[in-house]
Amino acid sequence: MPIDNMIIVDKVLRVFTCGANSRNSPRPDWEYAIRDNRVLIPRILLETGMNDMISSLSVTTTPEMAPFKQPGRSLKLDVGTPGRLDTLRFVTDLEREHPLVDDDIEIEVKGVSLNFKDVMIAMGQLYEPALGLDCSGIVSRVGPAATKFKPGDRVMTWKVGTFRTYTRASESMCQLIPEHMSFRIAASLPIVYTTAYHALFNVARLEKGETILIHGGAGGVGQAAIVLSQFIGAKVLVTVSNGTKKDLLQGKYDISEDCIFNSRSDSFAKGVMRMTNQRGVDVVLNSLAGEALQQSWNCIARDVQNTGLNMAPFIRNVSFHSINLLDILAYKPIKAAKIFQAVMELVRQNVVKPLEPTVFMPFSRIEESFRMMQTGKHMGKIVLEPTGHDIVPVLPRGLKPYRFRSNATYLLSGGLGGIGRSIALWMSNNGAKNIVFLSRSGSKKPEAQEVMDHLVKRGVKVAVYNCDVADAQQVEKAIRQCGMTFPPIKGAVQGAMVLRDAVYENCTHEQWMGAIRPKVHGSWNLHKYLPKDMDFFVMLSSSAGIVGSRGQGNYSAGNTYQDALAYHRRLQGQCGSSIDLGLILGVGFVAQNKEQRITGNLQTWNFVGIVEKELHALLQCAITGENAIGNRIPPQMVTGLGTGGMANFAREKFPWWFADAKFTHLKHVDIHKTTADQGSGTVQLQSLLAQVTSVNDAAKHVTEALVQKLARSMMVEAENIDSGKPISSYGVDSLLAVEIRSWLFTEVQADISVFELLSNVPITTLAGNLVMKSKCVPRAVIQQG
Repeated sequence: MPIDNMIIVDKVLRVFTCGANSRNSPRPDWEYAIRDNRVLIPRILLETGMNDMISSLSVTTTPEMAPFKQPGRSLKLDVGTPGRLDTLRFVTDLEREHPLVDDDIEIEVKGVSLNFKDVMIAMGQLYEPALGLDCSGIVSRVGPAATKFKPGDRVMTWKVGTFRTYTRASESMCQLIPEHMSFRIAASLPIVYTTAYHALFNVARLEKGETILIHGGAGGVGQAAIVLSQFIGAKVLVTVSNGTKKDLLQGKYDISEDCIFNSRSDSFAKGVMRMTNQRGVDVVLNSLAGEALQQSWNCIARDVQNTGLNMAPFIRNVSFHSINLLDILAYKPIKAAKIFQAVMELVRQNVVKPLEPTVFMPFSRIEESFRMMQTGKHMGKIVLEPTGHDIVPVLPRGLKPYRFRSNATYLLSGGLGGIGRSIALWMSNNGAKNIVFLSRSGSKKPEAQEVMDHLVKRGVKVAVYNCDVADAQQVEKAIRQCGMTFPPIKGAVQGAMVLRDAVYENCTHEQWMGAIRPKVHGSWNLHKYLPKDMDFFVMLSSSAGIVGSRGQGNYSAGNTYQDALAYHRRLQGQCGSSIDLGLILGVGFVAQNKEQRITGNLQTWNFVGIVEKELHALLQCAITGENAIGNRIPPQMVTGLGTGGMANFAREKFPWWFADAKFTHLKHVDIHKTTADQGSGTVQLQSLLAQVTSVNDAAKHVTEALVQKLARSMMVEAENIDSGKPISSYGVDSLLAVEIRSWLFTEVQADISVFELLSNVPITTLAGNLVMKSKCVPRAVIQQG
């Protein structure tokens, strides 16, 4: 034996003699490696990113407070439950993964204008696919046909879906921001001025000397309409809802007091007629509904008197128009671009003025900004800005969808078993169009033929080669045949396995080789004969090779070989992953084989099972080499190993392999973790209600929660809410009532109408009524009640 080897053996013996002695350690190490003159011991390490990803597949994920700006991840604003502003959160934006097409440009968002339509969308009153209608930012990328802009240009645009890290729009719908203008101001202008411009100039054709009535004059569109009306030389009459807004219009736009009316009362109509010598106005820019709308209609200039028919104003050649800029953008994009271009000409002429006040808020105050607009107390515009230190509610990153190449072939060895069939269907669902199976039994089994027929119906080209992967000649022949009729092989999953269980000392050579051959020889043959430039090579190993199995030493050895081969391929610069599977629930060998020999082995392992969709997620990570947050994963992933916390939760004894030093730290993982987050308002309130012994106690809990919810919605301190007063006394309108009703349905599990919510009863009485309807309160308590 060479001297170097003798030195290594001597070191191994000395380390083993010391480390494996239980007198030196209560949990001795039995496995060692010496590399670069260093002694190494194995430990199972937690892959947090993978664990979080698997957890997210089986539980409802909740937002976590995290930075808005995240490396390698784009976010967009979303509402968890329409009708509840407290469920606003950011989610992964997959749009950026798609290539830019035609003349689209991508914009890194610097400012987003908040519009009342955004609140309506969040409240579930309107439908749009995304939140945010205009923004400003910097061009980050341009499409292949884009010629107007280049990366680095400062631009503004209006479109659906601007509350995000990056947005994209046709270059025709983007305009350069003037040099003197900030991102903040640029974000506040597009939608309000294009709306006002189109309404007054294109639709109403307002002319110099005419009179216009502008409802909601202190709002964004209202102020934009005032600016444009004064520019053209029209006489302006406005309505506002309070004195502060009245003062703003007098000071900012020099509108006399007798031309400003109260929008909360129908009396504005008399004032309008008085100021126009009973003639009426030429144009009404309306934002009111109901009787106020009818009164506005009656203010249209006319000579004909009518006391009954609402159609009378039409006699004077007037028209009634609905203005929807988003509809124009969707169906007449050229017209939308022309309107925006016309507005920008006025911007460059300094006709367009910033609205006052323009309130600037960071993304971290997103819910507060929506509530500010919901209450109707704001004036001017609200602009949200993403800053470098914004902490916002973010849903944990999920696994990106993976698309297999339609012009590539994917090979499944042992793929006609339960797990293999599941993988084949998953591949076809995600774009695979060419799948080849290597199987000793071919397609003889009915379930194999069934899955093949299913794949063919989906447009997948399928072939099954009778091939024992442990036979090198058969593997070489099958791959050669595949190359003649199929596109290049770009990925392979090696799932071949055979069980020949026996205690080691009783194991025959035939039994040993029976389990070894598909794992060892089969994996090596595929490694040797498959193309070197594949996208992935995944081996389905087993956690039995990690924890050991008294009756499956042969099977365990074959699995550890696959683990080692995955590392070997990575070191050679090739793709390679090994997934050490534990218990798979619902599909595969275990699901199809219930005999005592197998279930007995499983019980001694104490493995934690995973379901089919979790298997697919693990396989996708092995294929891409990344976990859900984009971090590289190691060549080997071990599944099915529980933690001390899991064992305690299930009230089971710790598995025997916890005594092995490489697993012992898992015993302490999650040991102190509770099964539910008691900080969650829903969990806490529902838990309290479930434990009450009287209706009065339940009503107290609901009253307190309702007060807290109302205070947050109204943006006041809870101390300012008197539970002896009705909710309606705090100025709760129907929109906010819808949100509170939705909240009660979720948190208290009680369904009441908006009419009941806004009825003239104290909050305490309302809470008592809710308790009697609540599914959280024990029936026995309600019956005593």
